[in-house]
Amino acid sequence: MLPNLITLLNSLNQRLGKGESEAIALGIELNADYILLDDSAARREAKRLGLSIKGTLAVIKNINKDGKINI
Repeated sequence: MLPNLITLLNSLNQRLGKGESEAIALGIELNADYILLDDSAARREAKRLGLSIKGTLAVIKNINKDGKINI
């Protein structure tokens, strides 16, 4: 992980849970198309940092729509 991402991660850890902070930092590091977040504070922070987000429910709806699961 790059030094500036470590600094970001340390900053995020002060405001968010460890999992949410790691997800955001990894999303930035990997230049992810989107990241999965359900926590509202984490979603706001991810958007502020320019990340695209999806929630768990949206993913479940999409895979149900695609016929990969049946609900």
